[in-house]
Amino acid sequence: MNVALYIARKYFLSKKKKSFINFIAIISMGSLCVAAAAMIIVLSGFNGMEDFLRSLFVSFDPDLRLSPLKGKTMYFDQLPIEKIKKIDGVLYLTPVLEEKVLLRYKEKKTIARLKGVGDDFFKLNDIENKIVSGEPLLAKNDKNYAIIGVGLQYKLGVSVHDAFFPLQMIFPKRTKSVSALPENSFNQMLIMPSGVFALEKQYDEQFVFVPLKFAQDLLSNQGKVSSLEIGLKPGIDPEGIKNQIKELAGADFKVLDRDEQNSVQLKVLKTEKLIAYFILTVIILVASLNIFLCLTMLVIEKKHDLSVMKSLGVDRKLIFKIYVYEGLIMSLVGGVLGTALGLFICWVQIKFQLARLGAETAILDAYPMKVELFDLVVSFFTIIGITFLSSLLPAYKASKVQIKDYL
Repeated sequence: MNVALYIARKYFLSKKKKSFINFIAIISMGSLCVAAAAMIIVLSGFNGMEDFLRSLFVSFDPDLRLSPLKGKTMYFDQLPIEKIKKIDGVLYLTPVLEEKVLLRYKEKKTIARLKGVGDDFFKLNDIENKIVSGEPLLAKNDKNYAIIGVGLQYKLGVSVHDAFFPLQMIFPKRTKSVSALPENSFNQMLIMPSGVFALEKQYDEQFVFVPLKFAQDLLSNQGKVSSLEIGLKPGIDPEGIKNQIKELAGADFKVLDRDEQNSVQLKVLKTEKLIAYFILTVIILVASLNIFLCLTMLVIEKKHDLSVMKSLGVDRKLIFKIYVYEGLIMSLVGGVLGTALGLFICWVQIKFQLARLGAETAILDAYPMKVELFDLVVSFFTIIGITFLSSLLPAYKASKVQIKDYL
């Protein structure tokens, strides 16, 4: 039988404690409960947001992207296309040419990111299902069409149902000589808008999709592409295929998976999550001061009992353990209750989506939540660790109580 734990449990359940110590103990456990719940809710919120971002990446970005290590473009004919297609697990492959251009519609202008794509582009993503106006059409009867983001549509006032006003795309000519007439220094091409997609603000306000040949003509990049976007069969691990493509392409090219293509956004989110964890840890540290105070007052109240125990031969080590266990019991109660409360609130949000974003144009109705076991373990041991440290000084003082002063 663990004597120290037994006595600590008796102290915790004792009804003879002074009311003020009881009050401090309740406040201590309540503050730990709230802090633990807050940590689980906040970390689960970041997990949900990360999952949501990954779902956006799946809707827009390919499984793998091959691009030049230096420069913006590469010659499509120099790529080992047929060998890449023969790799087991590769399902689709399409060339892409990207560049910033000036868009003009009637009297309005804006800068947009032009993305010229091949025939299989929409098989690599979910853009077709994100069309909110018009249709996902890039070419028909030898005529080119453009699909623009809803943010660009709003800026320019584009109507996909107006057949009299095309989009005008403007890009500087790739020549060393400068013409005396400004209009001769730019390539200008017209194209009719066919559809509008709505995915997420960073995409909706930037991108316009056109056929690859149209983009090559506008940018004076005949035969060149910016990247090769590759779609894999469902359930295939991209890491092995990525290495195979690297070997085929050579050292002058890089192959990025979906996370690597969006490494900046993911790193920012993980950094924010880490900062939130440290802030909540400080809150738990402040809450643990209540336990420190409670244990200190308990030592003062039980000095006579401690003197009696020492006179009966109880050593300092056992007394030290009693007060450490007392602090751990309070932290366990607060931590377990807080964990249960946090899990319950996360479950309610996932099930009923009570906390909503409140914006009609938002692509999410409610804040996303995802509970991960790792976060639960980290939160729990953070509380236990901090509380253990806050219990050491009162436990040490209790072990130093002298017999002669309190008998």
